[in-house]
Amino acid sequence: MDTPADTRPPAGDIDPAWFLDHFTELFEHTSYRLETLDYYDDPGERETYREFREGKPVPRNQWWLDFIRQARRDGKVMARVHVVSEPLSEYMKFEIAAYLANGYAAGEDVRILPRPQAGEINGVPDYWLMDSRLAVLMSYDGGGVLTRVEAVTDPRTVADCCRWRDVAMHRAIPLGDYTKRSLAHDDPRRAVPQGR
Repeated sequence: MDTPADTRPPAGDIDPAWFLDHFTELFEHTSYRLETLDYYDDPGERETYREFREGKPVPRNQWWLDFIRQARRDGKVMARVHVVSEPLSEYMKFEIAAYLANGYAAGEDVRILPRPQAGEINGVPDYWLMDSRLAVLMSYDGGGVLTRVEAVTDPRTVADCCRWRDVAMHRAIPLGDYTKRSLAHDDPRRAVPQGR
């Protein structure tokens, strides 16, 4: 497999498929994801979301579980913060169930940041941050459809993303604590066993 030094995204706009294909090669030490929308219209999860609304549990994504577990064994850190509106929408309950079944279960540091506590993070676009040197900015339309992926290495933009990460991680609630606080009173049939 290529190392991050061998795989560099083209400057500027990149094909989302390229990003997904090369995601595992873009960081050596840390990856961080900021998610700010209450709904993402991802064609790959529409059927799973429909089934969730019918009361079925979110399935495990074995590839993602294996990838995160291997990254952790290799000493890598993977983290994400999702800024949410409360009360949680049906879609956000689905997202949290997916985190519990997949990334969190494998050791990803997943945190939830209620919008009123987000402060300056409100208005920040979605992005990935790789090794604090590469920002991958994600743009979505009003319906939550991904419209643009932009790779940025400009020091000022990367520094802003690092600062926003630090603020969001500090203010956000670890997923396990958040689910105890927010989902315990919800429909217990929807609960997904926590993997750690």
